[in-house]
Amino acid sequence: MPYPVLDLAGFLSGTWSAHREIEDRRAGTSGTFTGTLTFEPAPDETPASNPAPRGAPLSSPAQRLRAHEEGTLRLQGLAPTPAQRTHLWLVGGSSAEILFDDGRPFHSLRLDKGADTPSHWCAPDQYEARVEALSPTELSWTWTVAGPAKDLTLRTTLTRPLPVITVSAVELLTGARQLVVVRKKGTHAFMQPGGKPEPGEGPREAAARELAEELGLDLGPGAFEHAGSWRGRPANEAGFELFAECYRAALPEGLDPDALAPAAEIAEVRLLTLGELREAVETGLVPGTPYSIAPLLRESIAPRLLDALG
Repeated sequence: MPYPVLDLAGFLSGTWSAHREIEDRRAGTSGTFTGTLTFEPAPDETPASNPAPRGAPLSSPAQRLRAHEEGTLRLQGLAPTPAQRTHLWLVGGSSAEILFDDGRPFHSLRLDKGADTPSHWCAPDQYEARVEALSPTELSWTWTVAGPAKDLTLRTTLTRPLPVITVSAVELLTGARQLVVVRKKGTHAFMQPGGKPEPGEGPREAAARELAEELGLDLGPGAFEHAGSWRGRPANEAGFELFAECYRAALPEGLDPDALAPAAEIAEVRLLTLGELREAVETGLVPGTPYSIAPLLRESIAPRLLDALG
């Protein structure tokens, strides 16, 4: 079942392991490509030959990502050879316009439902694709090319090189614009409330359940607004990558924030003002405690939240 991607830039961020199967029916040969595909911020400059994107409008202002693929190409009957290519992705929300490195349009993509079927005309052949996000750790991409010049299929699988811990994390804000952070028992870092989805559970439902379990706060899934997807280092599990689906929620009016009590695996709850959150980002320590701020919160989520709240 496809995995809906609401923040495509956050989902793609970083380096993927890439494996491609190549079937050239016209030539009667086959081959493989093995390497990496890295997505990183691209310089804010537009190639001179770049026309306006021709696909569906992006669902939010575009972020520019450089997608650089490099590795080894092995074709039947030929010696292995190095191969690389670069595309420019203009990403907004769940959508993207993909351009060649010289600025020419390639195709559009939208993964809010987890899958899409983009196409591209490259005279004299037609390119048709099936793109599917299978999970936060796997993306599949199959191009079928047909026409008088080419008859081939390219099947690409992207996976993350490190094992991935997938969580739902909650940006819980009080009426006084304080961020609620928690520290789990036996750990030394404050982070957002949240945790791993249970089997068959969506990320929004997981956010609601975790908040109820950890703080006794039952808001229901409808109270949670998707606030982005982030990849980074986990606070307590070395050798893993963390993928967080973040949701923003407000503390109900009339509920005393100081009444929030730790439950389940939570040892401590703190309310951080924007000034304290900014200090935690700068120093790496939560003010008034000997404990650190979790890497993902410090490096990605808190800076974006501070920019949004001023």
